[in-house]
Amino acid sequence: MHIRKSGNTEFWSFQHEALRENFFRVLEEEVETVREKLLDFCSENWKENEYCLKHYPEHLYDAGRYDELFELVRNEEFLNTQRELAGGTTLVLGTVELAINAAANVENLARLFEFAFLYNRIYNETGKMSLFDRYRIYGLEATINFINKNQNHAKKIQTILLLISFLVLNKRDKDAKQILQNKIDLFLECDQKLKFILKYWELI
Repeated sequence: MHIRKSGNTEFWSFQHEALRENFFRVLEEEVETVREKLLDFCSENWKENEYCLKHYPEHLYDAGRYDELFELVRNEEFLNTQRELAGGTTLVLGTVELAINAAANVENLARLFEFAFLYNRIYNETGKMSLFDRYRIYGLEATINFINKNQNHAKKIQTILLLISFLVLNKRDKDAKQILQNKIDLFLECDQKLKFILKYWELI
């Protein structure tokens, strides 16, 4: 192995592929060990530690530990403590969004619906018009126009998951199918997180 320095940066090169593979395997194991220790620390200290309170959900999401994330989001004490720290709902809504994305990643519709409605309930605390209220009052087309005008592509994916969850649970089949069949120009392409909903819809 050769190490070459350029300023404050080190460049590593390997003469043998096996050595390179072994080196990065050990490095990955060390990173995973550090990740586990960080998650354990956050789990034990979020009540007293601001960093843990802010970032524990994100660390669980990044580690793919979705079941633990779901349980954390169901923990009213955790959400209330986040609310107190932030002086509002911004931090809590971000945590619930992670749970929604995690549910979409593993194609768990039950959890997707559960956390979509939790998100809406918490959002109502802001006093702003929720996505579902906008749909009830103004209809689907106006709601879609609002989403397109006010959100970037990544946020649209999140929002449409919430909207479809609401439509399916409230038996608004026609409007849900209108979105799913791309009769409304919401996205230029179907994101992976929407594809499993399309697959699910074809089965019912």
